[in-house]
Amino acid sequence: MTMQAFNYSESDSRYISDLLISGVDGRYNLSIDNMLELESDLIGRFKEILPEQKGVVVFSIGPESQYADFARTSETLAFPGYDSAVAMEAHEDRSRFIYTVNLDEKKIAHAKRLVIAHKYSPFLVEALGTGIETIDDRLSSTIGQEAGTLSQIAGQHGIKDFSKCMNVTSNITVPGMNSSIRNPYTLISYKAVFEIGNQNNITHLFAYLNQEATQSLGKLGVRFEPLAGQEFHLPNPTKNGEYDEHYIAVCLPYDKGNTEAFTSINPEFPLRKLIANREVPIFEVD
Repeated sequence: MTMQAFNYSESDSRYISDLLISGVDGRYNLSIDNMLELESDLIGRFKEILPEQKGVVVFSIGPESQYADFARTSETLAFPGYDSAVAMEAHEDRSRFIYTVNLDEKKIAHAKRLVIAHKYSPFLVEALGTGIETIDDRLSSTIGQEAGTLSQIAGQHGIKDFSKCMNVTSNITVPGMNSSIRNPYTLISYKAVFEIGNQNNITHLFAYLNQEATQSLGKLGVRFEPLAGQEFHLPNPTKNGEYDEHYIAVCLPYDKGNTEAFTSINPEFPLRKLIANREVPIFEVD
């Protein structure tokens, strides 16, 4: 896999003008027309720079890029009733948005948000938290069965440095762009996540997974376990004390076995044939 960088010299903020909802964070509430404009502009400019690039690629979008708002609004649309703007406010500057893009169809097929942990000393981590939503939700919870400690989490998963952790906070299939045998967009996006993590010396990946995601990763042979060995759930950021039991907090180690789930064929896990030998070009956009 490759990772390259490209930057756009000009800024275009016209897309801000037409919002679905006034009085809220506009980055999370673009109109459909605005989203299509962003998508077209992002892919069009990329093809101007690298016209020879074909097929499916991955863009790693920085938090200050206007193109990140496609994912932010996708979060709003994918999770109605969940205030992503509130939940992600403290994590914006440490976010990267991972787009799986079909250049031939000129469409974004899949979007993820990754959040890197704070680069705090161990003392500050104890005082201020890790910056990993899945972990910090345990530290701040006032509900006994949803609360946990750093020592519990570190001990269960063998974490020596929380600053080398990363969180997947959203995992969204764009409507009309479902995965296929030819283009397994979700698998491509996860392969990119592991590549990005390995390049940044990440040791542990965290996420809230629903049953569908759990089954998909299990079919690849990806190893993960419940956070701190317990069943913790996704809190509602605007309704204190409410949790969505469809989402379970998990930890995925960045070890050889999990990396091989996306890079080597194993007859025990037939789904790997779709992704193991596939090159995934990754381009940074800031």
